[in-house]
Amino acid sequence: MERESVEIMKEVNKMIASAEELRKSTTGFKTRNSELLILDLAMTDHRLWVNRISFCIKGGEHIDPNTLLDHTMCRLGKWYYSDGKELCGQMHCFGNMEQPHKKLHALGKEIVSVYNSGNSIRAHQMFVELENLSKSIIAALQETKQNLSTHLATGGHCATKAIAH
Repeated sequence: MERESVEIMKEVNKMIASAEELRKSTTGFKTRNSELLILDLAMTDHRLWVNRISFCIKGGEHIDPNTLLDHTMCRLGKWYYSDGKELCGQMHCFGNMEQPHKKLHALGKEIVSVYNSGNSIRAHQMFVELENLSKSIIAALQETKQNLSTHLATGGHCATKAIAH
């Protein structure tokens, strides 16, 4: 059963890679809701990153922890510290995601290192905290998206740039 699960995850990862290539080729196009789209992309990227860590500690993929991006270099981080701050910096929910996001990236790197050193049990225990951080980040992103949507619907406008991951 575990072997089948790993094989399925490998196939899912191939499909995700294909979808990411397609997304990269269309990210630069502007639409009326580009400002909201970047939040959807950030949520998707975030979940994929967490799932990749999970897949690693289940033995499905070897990850060199040094290849994992820090919180400023992923799509969310790039947006957060540029257009996001300008666009949503006054929102409480926006500020609430910074520290959990920073901690999530550091913890993810640590989990992979612990797993790679042979301590699978500890890596799985640590992953529980990663999942909790992930949930708080997703909640903050959803609230930020809702607030931004309301802002835009009431006449606010922004010049958000598309960000390639």
